[in-house]
Amino acid sequence: MRRYEMLTIFSPHLNDEDLNAAIEQVQGYVTDRGGAIVEANRNNPWGRRRLAYTIRHNGQDLRDGFYVLFYYDLEGRYVTEIERLLGINERVVRHMVIQIDVEKVAKQLAATEARAARKAALEEKRGPGGPGGPGGRDRDRDRDRDRDRDRDRERD
Repeated sequence: MRRYEMLTIFSPHLNDEDLNAAIEQVQGYVTDRGGAIVEANRNNPWGRRRLAYTIRHNGQDLRDGFYVLFYYDLEGRYVTEIERLLGINERVVRHMVIQIDVEKVAKQLAATEARAARKAALEEKRGPGGPGGPGGRDRDRDRDRDRDRDRDRERD
């Protein structure tokens, strides 16, 4: 089995009950073919979002949609069948399925965590105020304000 990522945009006209039913239906497409849903993320940062452009769907111009991100394991031969089923499902506005490399994703996650740890250590070393040391930007802003005030006094 291979790991896949599928982003699905559901119609904004669905109420919570219908949306949950649509999500269950899409999950059923995978599980009925021997696959396993690893994760289905419909909340942060997804959920209902504004589309980048208007999409014509079932005779309506849609500007919003419910984004749901699925991760699942499935045999490769069933992916085209699932894409076909998503294409004829009237509640699905758009979808995209990609195969992901689990090892590569794990390496990227580890690298991201390492960068965050290095950044936190660097900020701790610098102390409050960022690059300029204690006070940092506030100190620079105060210095500029004082310089401008002194220059204005000299003009008067």
